[in-house]
Amino acid sequence: MNKPNQPILAYDTFRTNIIGLPHNGDTFEHPEYMTHLGYSDTNAYKVVKRTAKTMTLARVKVAKDPEWTPEFVSGGFAGHCTNQHSQRWVYEGVHGSTVTVRLRKSRRAGSDKLWGCHSMIFIANGANEFYDYNF
Repeated sequence: MNKPNQPILAYDTFRTNIIGLPHNGDTFEHPEYMTHLGYSDTNAYKVVKRTAKTMTLARVKVAKDPEWTPEFVSGGFAGHCTNQHSQRWVYEGVHGSTVTVRLRKSRRAGSDKLWGCHSMIFIANGANEFYDYNF
């Protein structure tokens, strides 16, 4: 647990915006899900295998929640989505293709450890899916 007036580390709380996602509980040392950090998008991955130094991840299949609709107003190139941070997704399973990640030294504030593979960066904070409508 975090002490008062201390920054909240990304892996302290399981976070998800995916409805129906099976979740049995995880810890930073043994995460069940990880989030791929893109430039502005994020994608959910499930841990399917682990060794002492690596984890093999499979992409979580999701569909946009039919009850959530992006709201656009005039601005930017074609419009600005005002409610994109309240996105919800529906769980549909796991893709068959995998990626193997290794623990790497962090260079981001507020995060002790990141996982990675080549230029891909993953964080063990749960399963968060985000599409940047404003990019």
